[in-house]
Amino acid sequence: MEYYKVELEVITRIHIGSGEKIKKYEYVYDDGDFVRIINLSKLIELMTKENMFDDFLGFIQQATRNVNNREASLYEYLNSRKNLQGRVLSDKEVLDSITDYKVYIKKNLSRFQDIRLFMKDSMKKPYVPGSSVKGMIINAISAVMPEKDIKAVISAIILSDSLPIDTANLIIDTVKRYNIKKGKESAVNEYIEFLKPQTKIRMTLKLDTNVITIDQIEYALQTFYQIYQKYYRNYFAGAVTPLPARKNCMFLGAYTGFSTKTVVYPKYREHACQRAAQILSRQFRKPERFFMFRNVAPLCLKCVSINGKLYENGAVSIEFVRKEGINEA
Repeated sequence: MEYYKVELEVITRIHIGSGEKIKKYEYVYDDGDFVRIINLSKLIELMTKENMFDDFLGFIQQATRNVNNREASLYEYLNSRKNLQGRVLSDKEVLDSITDYKVYIKKNLSRFQDIRLFMKDSMKKPYVPGSSVKGMIINAISAVMPEKDIKAVISAIILSDSLPIDTANLIIDTVKRYNIKKGKESAVNEYIEFLKPQTKIRMTLKLDTNVITIDQIEYALQTFYQIYQKYYRNYFAGAVTPLPARKNCMFLGAYTGFSTKTVVYPKYREHACQRAAQILSRQFRKPERFFMFRNVAPLCLKCVSINGKLYENGAVSIEFVRKEGINEA
């Protein structure tokens, strides 16, 4: 066995979903560029203490009906209510007492809707599960090195969950789909917690080198990325900004594409477009022509806007540094 320090760096943005979404009555937008994620238990405790619990339940019912009504937001509600001492509940000190953490939001909220949250630990700190990174690595190996016994490789790679990540590295934004056939982008209609570019993600790898070596893992990652670029991503050149050159670049988490999460492009290469269209046609029960255009399938690339430029979402680099002196025979 060999042990490695693993460091991933976010190049664009990544989202590892917890499966949790928060409603408009669970966050407050009051600081211009920030959203407060409210601790609902503390909020309910506050409402109960101030004899406003029934009134708060009425607000929730109203907020649920008025899905995108700014006036029905939690901040507007708190701003219109006073506690028993006459202090407005939107007072900063009151808000601080019920806030779990604050997140930078890229643009002003023109409408209020659910926010998909990033994976967090028991201390409300973001982290990346080792299983997510392992899945990315296994996909690359299975695509590039089909001769490998994948079951053995899965057992040979043991990745810890990442160290906790500071909430200051979070940002709330939307995802865009760039449609190559239409030649334009459109926004996905939801807000999402992402890790920002340059965020560092640190974990530990335990590797059975009798099954696969670190050099083979890096070869698989690099080859997968090169083939993906050649046979799919390059068709979007000019519309989507190229990623900076990195040694081991891949795509991690949700809001990445079919082409990065399957073995279709590395396996079929120049014939991958037709194969991808066939798979999507069966999955969505529509003719293949709906999914391909000028040798490109799928038609849409999932992107984020950074400094006014469109980048492919989910891009990370990954580096392995061997830990000396603790390897097992």
